[in-house]
Amino acid sequence: MKEGLWCRSRVSEEMFQKGSTKAVKVCPVTELTSLRVFCLDYGFTRHITLPNEEVSPECALKFVNKYLRKVSAAVNIKLAYISPLAIRCSLKDLVPYDLTKGWSRESKVEFCNVVGSAAVEMRTLGQDRESLLVDLRKAPMEQSSDVPISVRMHLVFNEVARFYSPVTQGINPLMYYCPVLPKTNTELSAVVSHINNPSDFYIQLVDNMESLLLSAKLQDFYSASTGFGDELNIFCPVIGQACVARFEDKLWYRAQVIGHPGGRKVEVQYVDFGNKTILSVSDLRKIKDEFFALPAMAIHCRLADVVPVDVEKWSETSTNRFTSLTHQKLVTIVATAKVPKSHLVPVRVFNDGQNEQKTNVAELLVKEELASFRNGLKSMNAKASGDDLAVWDPPLDLASVAEKVDAPNKIIPEENKEDLLKPQLKLPANLKDVKVRVSCTNSPSSFYVQLTELDSQLKRICEAVKQECAQKEPQNVVWKADMYCAAHVNGVWERGQICSDVTSNNKAEVRRCDHGSIVKLHSSNLRPLPPSLIGSMALECALKGIRPTGGQSTWTDTACDLFSYYLTGASALMTIEELTDERPVPVTLFRSNKKGEFINIAGFLVSEGLALKERKPRAAVTEPKQSEAQPPVSETQTDSSAENIRPPSVSDSSLSYGSSVSEVMPPKPTPRLNVSAEKVKTSLYHPPELPCLGHIQTTVSAVGDDGLIYVRTQNAEYHLEHLRERIQQSMKTLPRQKPYTWRSVQGCAVIGPDMLWYRGQLLELQGGHVKVQYVDYGLVENIPVVHVYPMLLCDDVPQLCVSCQLLSINPVGGVWQKGAVALMREVLMNRSVDLHVMELPADPRQPLTSELFLDGLSLNQILCHHQHATMKRSPSLQKALTVMPPSPILDDWDINIEGLLAPEEPMLGPFAEPNLPQEGQHFKVKVKHLWTPNELFLWLLGESADLKCDGDTLPEALTRINANINELPQLTSFPSGGPCLAKYSDGNFYRARLMKITSVDPVLMLVQHVDFGSDDTLPLSKLRQMPAKLLQFPSQAIKVKVAGFKAPSVSWNEDVLPYSPKWSVRAVKEMLDLLHCSMTATIVSREPELKVKLFNEDGELVHLPLVSQGLAELD
Repeated sequence: MKEGLWCRSRVSEEMFQKGSTKAVKVCPVTELTSLRVFCLDYGFTRHITLPNEEVSPECALKFVNKYLRKVSAAVNIKLAYISPLAIRCSLKDLVPYDLTKGWSRESKVEFCNVVGSAAVEMRTLGQDRESLLVDLRKAPMEQSSDVPISVRMHLVFNEVARFYSPVTQGINPLMYYCPVLPKTNTELSAVVSHINNPSDFYIQLVDNMESLLLSAKLQDFYSASTGFGDELNIFCPVIGQACVARFEDKLWYRAQVIGHPGGRKVEVQYVDFGNKTILSVSDLRKIKDEFFALPAMAIHCRLADVVPVDVEKWSETSTNRFTSLTHQKLVTIVATAKVPKSHLVPVRVFNDGQNEQKTNVAELLVKEELASFRNGLKSMNAKASGDDLAVWDPPLDLASVAEKVDAPNKIIPEENKEDLLKPQLKLPANLKDVKVRVSCTNSPSSFYVQLTELDSQLKRICEAVKQECAQKEPQNVVWKADMYCAAHVNGVWERGQICSDVTSNNKAEVRRCDHGSIVKLHSSNLRPLPPSLIGSMALECALKGIRPTGGQSTWTDTACDLFSYYLTGASALMTIEELTDERPVPVTLFRSNKKGEFINIAGFLVSEGLALKERKPRAAVTEPKQSEAQPPVSETQTDSSAENIRPPSVSDSSLSYGSSVSEVMPPKPTPRLNVSAEKVKTSLYHPPELPCLGHIQTTVSAVGDDGLIYVRTQNAEYHLEHLRERIQQSMKTLPRQKPYTWRSVQGCAVIGPDMLWYRGQLLELQGGHVKVQYVDYGLVENIPVVHVYPMLLCDDVPQLCVSCQLLSINPVGGVWQKGAVALMREVLMNRSVDLHVMELPADPRQPLTSELFLDGLSLNQILCHHQHATMKRSPSLQKALTVMPPSPILDDWDINIEGLLAPEEPMLGPFAEPNLPQEGQHFKVKVKHLWTPNELFLWLLGESADLKCDGDTLPEALTRINANINELPQLTSFPSGGPCLAKYSDGNFYRARLMKITSVDPVLMLVQHVDFGSDDTLPLSKLRQMPAKLLQFPSQAIKVKVAGFKAPSVSWNEDVLPYSPKWSVRAVKEMLDLLHCSMTATIVSREPELKVKLFNEDGELVHLPLVSQGLAELD
């Protein structure tokens, strides 16, 4: 019944007789049509169906006896003493998620996935008639946790089952009372418990003594809740459910479930504080009814009277400043309006100041230019009349302002120095011909500038950073991405911003806020930056009106190097035509040459052939009607060459305030541009001609990001040469470029990077670029729309490349990763491969199912070897390999085959495992093979190594066998895990274990040398049948995992192992050097894998040097 063995079974009640539609209890064998049997020792049921053809009673009896046999009385007596080994079980207190539908298919699949064929721990919880009520626990799947997974909890959490409860689902659960909102225009004491930004924070009123009593009761009850068992545990949290959650301080607080991020994690909000966090389901408990009596204490508020400076959102600087003023501090709040309970309460927040005066936090933020008043409101303490007149003064002349700022002898009052320190860059009102210094260059599309008029401000900021941070000791700060810091760069303290999270190697990438460049620093060179100094004095810019050459989206190295050579550290003039929120800011940049002439940098790059001008579509201007009044101004002619001329000076362009007002004309609507797009519609090229089933030689032309492989047959390669000639001869000149409606365009003509014409298919329109696929190559590119024309080239020729998908393979993660696609492109591009077509699609444009072979090696095996994919059982492949049963009617031939069959190869059992010492006992070992730094194959040194059989040790027996190796027959059977003798590189044969077949043509086998641990791929000529007596020696190489360390979480651009990318090659070399000494080991654990600790001659752990060099981490 199972694996060709007979097992004890019982015939169930589902037995059917010929001519009857109902099950019968007794039936002659000759009239039997089908029956079910239950295997007593395995627990599964087998359905047996007899042939429908009319057969003789002897054939029917022979067929039934093939599957069923009646046990003799003597054997039955012996078997009666052995109880059935299969025990019927049921998960206790578990019912279907939907009782009306019963157990769903998803629940069965989920149960099989979590249990599988692995060994699990069973806990007996009771008995119900013939079933045991149990709970199954499986070893954790995550190494970071040693808590076994309860199968019951897993099914409940995945919502395919639920625990039995007499409460109906229609009853609404208890919820918290809404917080009591403060009265309007009343001063109340409060503590700001959580802050998202000044328009989104939570407060707690401090006049409620019941909150302290609630917290004490929560800790007393839930800290002692271990005696309740699983009674208070939550297995399936529901969004909106009230609960009690454990915080980082190991204390319990009231909370509410607000999200399911996955991975047995939940997102909760603490209703008495307002903060949110993600924690494990094991940190949740059911809340007692008595803890609902007190309303939620966190009141959701916003700061009244102010809005962000940029209107859209609060800056990080503003939020940090507000946090430093109010977070976890006693403040006075005043509610300014009465709002519904679902809205944020507008409040004014006051800090206690000196002389018992209270500071309005909103006014303080406005004073520091971190916020602005709403709807023109002014400070509550502003003076009347005289001060208000200053608002209506006319704007100052920009030239005079610049003179005052640049005057070296300008005396600044001592009390105003602090007010003038502005840590954030603020651009001047006149954005034309601004004097700047280029501080950092990445490319023409990304460079940083500093305003020269703010040099004194920048020096003061650097001095303030130095005073704040130079004397501070290094602090234990967990540096996260986007955090601001003070960085010690080249002996100078500067403001910086963390680019990415700092890991265990304590190296951080920091962007210099006032320069723009990125440096790598040790965390000891970082200090926390005070919120009052957070900001940046460097502006990221991009040259306007140019784009990279070659149709690429990135700049060439030559363009970047030339741009950096002429501009890094240089002074220039910058003009911003329109200031928006776009970053980098599009600018026009001028720099003087040796003659003192100002050169447009964008035009310079175009003249050098390193950039192209952005093309603007021509637009027809609608002439105004004769009746419309024409303004008395002349038209201004523009010239494209004007960009390369020195811009006018500030004095030439500045106008007096009075004259500009007198010449103001009434506003006139902008002329409307009528761009008429030509409607064009094209069809797809003809689909490719699909090859026949079987093997065929093809050439790989492209590999898509989705893992599809595009190939051309040898016939298609021949037609491609003629197609190229036809296309180039028919396209002598460029068609006229017009505005088109691309939505109806499918097939098209494309000008490639080599300025040759290709046939393409439009996939997606992306602004000024389009995504096209070269139909004869399969390659997909994003190119400018000016290189695409809505026309078909040689539309009588079908597409010449065919897309293929690999058979019976699953990519890791469900989609092809970048590493897998890069590997396929490396080994396949422009190579001739053997394509085995397994299945043709119904639509010829769809990919065909196939296998690819490179020099006889399957691409599927290559991807699986590099751990980019796993093999799967394909239904089509199983169907193709199904052996047809023989015809039921055959002639009875008396054929004598005596002497024709070779002696059958004896089936040998597996290798014996050596006896291991007890856990904690030290024993001498020797490393024979290294897979990764923490996965090794060891030899046990001692008495077990000198084991003898028939007077010979293992080396002596192998020496005698190698002397007469030609007498041993070759392998004829290849079971997985079967023993054999394999030829090593030294010419001798050693014991080995068959692993799998890696190639069919030629036939190659993957074997593992059991006495050394290494793997080898060998042809059949280098394999021999192993004598049975060699099985008496246990395998000498033991695979172990070295405990105490693991691969580093971050790799610093080093060469890695292709089969285990988390380990670097340098770590392997260092580990090999550490293992060349006398070592001892001690066993840590045996399940689920053998783990040991290795010690060197001095008794120290061998992996500690790896950790100290940053090549590994402690585990």
